[in-house]
Amino acid sequence: MRALRLALTLGCVALGACVAPPPKPPLDCETWATESSRAIESAPDGQRYERALEAIGNACSALPAALRGGARAARKRISRQEQGDLLIRVARDLLPASCIPWSALSPATDIAGRCPLEPALGVDADALAAMDGASYAFLRALQKGLSDAQIYSPATERLLLAFALSAARDGYSATSAPRRAR
Repeated sequence: MRALRLALTLGCVALGACVAPPPKPPLDCETWATESSRAIESAPDGQRYERALEAIGNACSALPAALRGGARAARKRISRQEQGDLLIRVARDLLPASCIPWSALSPATDIAGRCPLEPALGVDADALAAMDGASYAFLRALQKGLSDAQIYSPATERLLLAFALSAARDGYSATSAPRRAR
């Protein structure tokens, strides 16, 4: 059997007909949320928000595709405005108008009062002040998506809090410096 595998591998390489290995099986949502939270929390300062968007983009299949795709698309943007506009576009499809900021870079405090997190995550006033409106709206859309998919749990709540704190700490708030190019 081993010789057959070796022959197939060598033939594959020689003929240039190799195919990518099969994709990993999808993660269950609890495992995804737990692993993602750890990855976000252990990322160096300045990289947590990017890691959070990456994790959401690679979420379990129960999370709505619009949220996963929006996170993947936003992560590829360098401009804070473009990234925020993408996140708002996704949130607009899932949330009432009262939850959508006037501008992607407006402070989250502008909409937090009229569109509270349900349930509250314990994000303090300083973190809300440092977070932009687009990240807050996307956070609220994530809450709704997880709840609607019936996968809201302590593990997913920890992920949401990690996203919120990363957005406040090194996201793209109106007062932060422009992000570096990837």
